[in-house]
Amino acid sequence: MKGGETLGDKQRLIFRVSLALNALLIPLVIWGHFKMNYVNDQLFLKEVEYNLIELEDLITKQSHDNWTNANLVTTEFRNVLNSMGYGMRTNQTLTEDNSVILYKLYEKLKQYPHEQKDNHPVLTDQDKKNFEELQEILHDVGLGLNVKGSDDMESFINRAAELEKRIRAPLNHTD
Repeated sequence: MKGGETLGDKQRLIFRVSLALNALLIPLVIWGHFKMNYVNDQLFLKEVEYNLIELEDLITKQSHDNWTNANLVTTEFRNVLNSMGYGMRTNQTLTEDNSVILYKLYEKLKQYPHEQKDNHPVLTDQDKKNFEELQEILHDVGLGLNVKGSDDMESFINRAAELEKRIRAPLNHTD
């Protein structure tokens, strides 16, 4: 041992360095956890919200174009359902209440005609009318083109809850 250093002195130095490193690492891990939750929420929020806004826009365009390309709406509807389903399965930051709201909305949205694998549904006049009603509701609750999007998950959940309340179920699927 050099110049009077004892084994105890080395152990204390190692212990102090270890404490200092832990004091730095713990806040870093906590910050990383919160950052991951934020990113997770933003991915869910932007993906689902974007698809709903795109759906609203496509319904508007198809309604104005006499439904000449209705498969665009049913394809986008599949995207909405897929992004919601995936988001609900993978987003670990959703509260139980938020999960219930999103699940109820998902179940109501599933009743609209949408593409499934190789199935391209043919829309009836009633289906088109149902989509046009949905477009109005989407716009009214703030999930439409030229409407300010959600800044946070709570704002989006509030819009989703309002959307879920306003969609009637079951839909009328007859002409």
